[in-house]
Amino acid sequence: TRKYTGMTEEKVTELNEAFKKMDTRTGREQLNELAQEAGRLGKNTLEDVKGYVEAADIINVALVDLGEGATQTIAKLTDIFGVSELMGTRDAMLAVGSTVNVLSQNCTASKPYLVQFAQRMAGVGAQADLTIPQLLAFGATLDANGQKVEMSASALGKLTMNLFQKPREIAK
Repeated sequence: TRKYTGMTEEKVTELNEAFKKMDTRTGREQLNELAQEAGRLGKNTLEDVKGYVEAADIINVALVDLGEGATQTIAKLTDIFGVSELMGTRDAMLAVGSTVNVLSQNCTASKPYLVQFAQRMAGVGAQADLTIPQLLAFGATLDANGQKVEMSASALGKLTMNLFQKPREIAK
């Protein structure tokens, strides 16, 4: 954990004390692995690492079918769209996880599809001033209509870019 977060030994000890107080069935070794993920994502303060671990643990339990690496993707999305700056790491990740959960419960869209779609659309979406919930809603609609994630993200990305380059043509 020290290696990836750059935190001092004292801070890592403090982090592990916080892990002991967490209401979770996840072992401390796994929580430290999540802390290492946080470090790889550039989280290096006690608050950010702890927030990442808490949110990732909750997301991994609540959205068990997301698959490996999904919590990292969610954290990256919150950074790309500036949500983590506004809400903090923990709350931003939980908000995105909650949005994924709500959408997947209210239509036939799958959770992994939604996260992959948002990841593929992040760069274009951020430039187009879209929000994560807006991207996830597009993804839910496309998945509910049986569209493959790769083609859907490519098509919507291209359309979005064309909207900025040739708005009059697209409007027609």
